[in-house]
Amino acid sequence: MRPRDSDEPTYIVARAFSAGGIVVGASMNEHPGLFHAATLTNAFLDVMGSMSDSSLHLTEHEFDEFGDPRMKEACAWIKSYCPLTNVMTQSYPSMFLVGALDDKQVPATQAISFGRKIRGCDPGANILLNIEEEGGHHLNLQRLQVGASEICFILGNYHSWLKSINPASA
Repeated sequence: MRPRDSDEPTYIVARAFSAGGIVVGASMNEHPGLFHAATLTNAFLDVMGSMSDSSLHLTEHEFDEFGDPRMKEACAWIKSYCPLTNVMTQSYPSMFLVGALDDKQVPATQAISFGRKIRGCDPGANILLNIEEEGGHHLNLQRLQVGASEICFILGNYHSWLKSINPASA
């Protein structure tokens, strides 16, 4: 995929849940201009940190899928795609990051760390962080509320974008 022309507007909003956060996070690091906004819910963003900690719930079971950082070649591979590891100084699209304190699969600290690192590299970044107290990995009863918040975030970003290109449309 080639980067788009920066003068050309983008209408793409990416949504990711769990391991889908790897693809969306890596894509935003590689080509942030492709996206207007992104929502990442309980997203797996710190692959290197998680795969290096064998005390975590699923780590050793997922070496086949994500790589075993104890092996030199796999470690280099993980570093090449890990969203948290590859945040860099550039403009990022608006992001809505969701985590749950009782998520045993993807700790809420991943959303917090990703948002903090992006803000450190892009101080003007529009990052909204939502940490749920409970709900687990699939957010159980909060799923509908979080989904509604994601939609509001997306529509709010489109509204501000439309306002910026045509003030009469607001």
